[in-house]
Amino acid sequence: MHIASYLRVLRRELTMSVAPEVRSPRACDSLAMAVGLLDSLVVALEAREPHGGLADTPPGEGAIAGEQDTWADRIQRVRRERIALDREEAAERREADAAKQPAGDARIATGRIEDYLRQRNPRGRDLLVKKIDAPLGGYSKDTLIVHLAGADRPADAVVLRCDSPFSPLEGSAADELEVLRAVHAAGIPVAEALWCERDASVLGRAFLVSRLVSGQPVMNYRQEPTAEIGRDVAEKFVQLLADIHSIDLPRVASFRGAVERPMAAQVSSMLDAFEAQWNRHCERQSAIVTAAFAWMRGNLPRSDSVGRIVHGDATFRNLMLDDGRVTALLDWETWHIGDPVEDLAYCRDEIERYLSTSQWQALYASKVGRPVDQDRLRYWSLWKWLRGSVTSVTLKAKVNSDAACDLRTAFGGIHFTRLCLRQLAEGFEHL
Repeated sequence: MHIASYLRVLRRELTMSVAPEVRSPRACDSLAMAVGLLDSLVVALEAREPHGGLADTPPGEGAIAGEQDTWADRIQRVRRERIALDREEAAERREADAAKQPAGDARIATGRIEDYLRQRNPRGRDLLVKKIDAPLGGYSKDTLIVHLAGADRPADAVVLRCDSPFSPLEGSAADELEVLRAVHAAGIPVAEALWCERDASVLGRAFLVSRLVSGQPVMNYRQEPTAEIGRDVAEKFVQLLADIHSIDLPRVASFRGAVERPMAAQVSSMLDAFEAQWNRHCERQSAIVTAAFAWMRGNLPRSDSVGRIVHGDATFRNLMLDDGRVTALLDWETWHIGDPVEDLAYCRDEIERYLSTSQWQALYASKVGRPVDQDRLRYWSLWKWLRGSVTSVTLKAKVNSDAACDLRTAFGGIHFTRLCLRQLAEGFEHL
């Protein structure tokens, strides 16, 4: 782990996001001291040997002058120490100057988005961007909420889900357009996708544009409840997944090829992709991850049922509620055609806080017309933590390779790698 990279991320967040909101004079002074301290720590760490080990003190440099030392020797050591102090101070100034440069995730200018939206709708010359909100959001995409004015605006507010250079996933927000339109057409509550923009020259990256939905997410980024969750919410979530898994895909022309692939082949391809991602980004191999991939390959689910739309990140964190009504299931970046039981295993722990196993499985079966396959449920119970281990390690690798990454990346890599690996190890006890 490159500790200096994490400290730089923390410094940037303090100066760019926290400092502008601080009002108390005492808090401003404390923040300035904290930022200065971070600069000093970064410089000190960079002076260490690679991998964070303390550099050995050069012979004689730190020794107490002996009787044979002359005044000339002592003066020479004093000069060397003063030069080292000057270099240290200069390095801290360079750190402070570098932090003032725009980060990779700097806010996109309001005028640039306004010009783009006008070009998309030539009639909308009176279109104005009133303000842009940039919520912290999840870990794979950057989200901009653009509030609009003008008679020909496409909506009162649109959401731009932008590709992030630090995403733990290796896809694009633009890839969500097709599935969102299919799911929305089936009457599923999702954000209505308007269009996607793959031309990275527009905003520096590809992005998806959708209407803003009302409501608030049920959980925050640390998976802590932000709203009152009870049996009613759990039941609505199970019914929502059943509705998604019941969409008749053969009628959707672009999905037919994927639906016709055998289930085992679909799963095997997914395991190949994620194992390759792990090998690209892990700092060191893990016995836990190696064993998990081996077990999943040796126990591929055999099913004659056709593939279904799988959300891939079915969690209360992505569920939007407005006065108890489900308004959307968000974040479709992990969607794919595959085994719908994957979604059930992914959210099972959350659901069973409010419904028993028999209750939620009976509810789901009544909606889809088939019972939940217990062998497949057992199989996918491991996948949540295995995939999480891969994506979290990818976040850590982004920090180590790019000092301009954001706070979400730094926090998520450390927090979730340890969590997922521990849960993955515990999962073997229940296989």
